[in-house]
Order: sequence, then structure tokens, then C-alpha cells
Amino acid sequence: ADGTPIYVHAKIMIIDDWLLKVGSSNLNNRSMGFDTECDLAIEAGDKDKDCRAGIAALLDDLLGEHLSVTPKEIAAARDGTSIIKTIETFIRPRGRTLKPLEVTVLSDADKKLAQDSILDPERPEHFTRRLKGIFSAGD
Repeated sequence: ADGTPIYVHAKIMIIDDWLLKVGSSNLNNRSMGFDTECDLAIEAGDKDKDCRAGIAALLDDLLGEHLSVTPKEIAAARDGTSIIKTIETFIRPRGRTLKPLEVTVLSDADKKLAQDSILDPERPEHFTRRLKGIFSAGD
């Protein structure tokens, strides 16, 4: 409430009142195919208006929680506009709010590390095979 940031490790994705994904995985190769993760996804069909309404209600509830307004206020504000504009309507300088993510410019070392597949492998690889590559690189 006094500007103290809250680190939330939960992963939730809502796309256009159509898809809801809740779980522990990140959207990268490592989480999707290498680590042990657990996710639940619900996809609303074209004719499943109740499911779409449920996904929309969850979005309104989550945004309301983080912006310190009611879900009803969120639903009214996002009627016919984008999520970003809806959020911007309720951003405030103090108290509970959401803020734009500031993009950090990576150093050359960080860029090189980010491109190394050891942190985001395409698929599981036996660890000894990777270790052989690391230790033989200096030979």
C-alpha cells in the first residue's frame, strides 16, 4: 500500500476471454519441456458464452485486486476498449496499482548468456553430454 512492491511468482495467462492458463510453467523451452511443471488450461469454444464470461470475470477480479477497484468497475472500463487502456484508467501514483514494466538494456555478457541453450534447452538432454561439451571446450 505504501509503494512496497509485491513479487508474485504465479503464472496466469488470459487471452481475449477465450483462453485461461494457470500454472507453474514459464513460456519458454525449459519450462514447457525440460522442468517438471503443472498447468491447467481452459479454452472457451465459440458457443460457450458461460465459459467466456467466467474467464472475463476472473480477469476483472484479478485486475480489480491489483488496481484496488471492484471487478464491476474494471468490467465497465474495459467494455469496448483494450486491457492496456483499462489499466491506465486506474493507475495511480500511490497505493495499490500496476506500473509499466521498464525494459532493461542487456549487457553483452547478459545477451550471450541469454542466447546459450543451457538455460533454455529445446528438449531434455542428459547432463553428462552437456558437461562433456563444457569441459572439452578448453582443450
